[in-house]
Parts: sequence; structure tokens; C-alpha cells
Amino acid sequence: MEYIVTVALALAAAAVGVYAGMVLAAKRGKEAEEEASAQFEKLRRDALAEAERLKKEARIQGKEEGYQLRQEAEKELREQKAELQRQERRLLQKEEQIDAKQDLLEKKEMELLKRGKELEAQERRV
Repeated sequence: MEYIVTVALALAAAAVGVYAGMVLAAKRGKEAEEEASAQFEKLRRDALAEAERLKKEARIQGKEEGYQLRQEAEKELREQKAELQRQERRLLQKEEQIDAKQDLLEKKEMELLKRGKELEAQERRV
């Protein structure tokens, strides 16, 4: 009978141990689930923060690229304007030279006409 009591006590102890193990496992499972949930929430917040940072960085980079393109376009326009002004000055100088040559030719023509008339007058007198 003692053997039966010992076996009964052992079975009862085993049942209590199994129950305690199940309770402990359930508690650990719930803690693990809560920890996993907390980790998931932290990862989600970190991912959202990273996405926002990347979006802000892309916006800034886009603005910088736009600024650079505008600066390059303005520089090119200034260079083209300067080149046009140089060409305009050259054309004006050539025009002035042509005008001066034309004035000189007209003056020579007038002198030749005057001289021709003087020669005709001298011939008539002779």
C-alpha cells in the first residue's frame, strides 16, 4: 500500500509539475508574444522614420539638383549674352569702318569731280 501511495504521490507531483510547466510555458509564451509585438512595433516605427528621412533627403536632393540646373542655365545664358555683345561690338566697328571708307570715297569722288570741272574750265579757256 505504501507503494501505491508513493506512486499516487509521484503521479500527483508529476501532474502538479506538468501543470506548473504548462502555466509557466503559457506565461513565457505570452511574454514572448508581448516582446515580439513590442519589437514589431519598434521596427515599424523605425521603418516609418527611415522612410520619412529618405523622403526628406530625396526632396532636398531634388531641390539641390534643380538649383544646380538653374545655375548652369543662367551661366550659359550669361555666356551667350556676352558672346552676342562681343559680336555686336565687332559688327558696329566694321560698320564704322565701312562708313569711314564710304565717307573717304565720297570725299575723293567730290574732289575728282571738282578737279574734272576745273580741268574742263581750263580747257575752255585755252
